[in-house]
Amino acid sequence: MKITSWNVDLRVVQSAELLDWCLREHGVDRMLVAMRLRKNRGRWIADAPKACARFERLFAPYILERFLASGWPGNEMLRHPGLLYLQEFGPRVKELLLNVEPDLNKWHMDEGALPEDICLFRRGDPHPIFVSVIHEGDAWLLTNRKPNFRGISLDKVIESADLRKELLAFPGKYFCRPWRGKLRTVDRRLGKITM
Repeated sequence: MKITSWNVDLRVVQSAELLDWCLREHGVDRMLVAMRLRKNRGRWIADAPKACARFERLFAPYILERFLASGWPGNEMLRHPGLLYLQEFGPRVKELLLNVEPDLNKWHMDEGALPEDICLFRRGDPHPIFVSVIHEGDAWLLTNRKPNFRGISLDKVIESADLRKELLAFPGKYFCRPWRGKLRTVDRRLGKITM
């Protein structure tokens, strides 16, 4: 199966329009976001603990799972994991997300102490619909439906078997590669994390 990849210029695209399109055209119902971690005294701690606490406080009712991963859509880490949050996505979460920060281009840890690398998908689908690496300024829609709004341009057509190589959509759970490193201890303030 072939999938069309569309570049998304988050400096131009209206965030609400993009999220509405993903909900309407593909029925996305899940969102992944990532937090960077760093090693400190033999355990993983959040690079931005206040950002983790703020995100968890605001989105708590919608968070389904937290886990460590060495790869997630658009990203591959070599020596350390990221903390991934899987959560429900629908109109309520969309509104909450836009109320917290209406510009998706600012959803990264450097800019506003927010999680980054937003990925949207529908449970059970073979690939994500929206993938972003916001700190790099990259984002894509993976769809054979032509998005008709400003800030979207054709990237390329990808064989579904090549998604892993092209956009780092891993074959694992939620398109992620689980963390398999030796250091699996996390700071207690990060709470329960699936390994």
